[in-house]
Amino acid sequence: MQQKIVLIGGLGTGKTSVLNALTNQGFLCMQEVSREVTLKAKEEGIEQMFLTEPLLFSTLLLEGRERQYLEASQSKEPLIFFDRGIPDVFAYMNYFNTPFPEKFLSKSNEYLYDKVFMFAPGKKFISPTMSGMKLLSKPNSSIHL
Repeated sequence: MQQKIVLIGGLGTGKTSVLNALTNQGFLCMQEVSREVTLKAKEEGIEQMFLTEPLLFSTLLLEGRERQYLEASQSKEPLIFFDRGIPDVFAYMNYFNTPFPEKFLSKSNEYLYDKVFMFAPGKKFISPTMSGMKLLSKPNSSIHL
């Protein structure tokens, strides 16, 4: 039986480093969709779509993550790792008080993951792969499960 395993956590917490190590060991890993969305937006002259058009940015993330999930479901690999998952989209919107349509919640209930590994906030690991995104933090923020 296939297991879908999602890695979640804030920017710069080490998720991508772990996924790269898993990829190097031969595991199928789905990369963070926001990188491709951000790069495409920059090509179109939009520097920080997640700030200027948060609903559009989140919709594109939702579509990309749904596409990844469906692609993974077609794979014969027993373990598939995801750099963030579908629920991350509405979680960020909720965290930043951005209104969102119901489909963000319904997609999260439709596409389920078998295991979740959460990378706790703390020391930030910044790398050039973050596509120039600024780290966003709120004072006195905490994790809400």
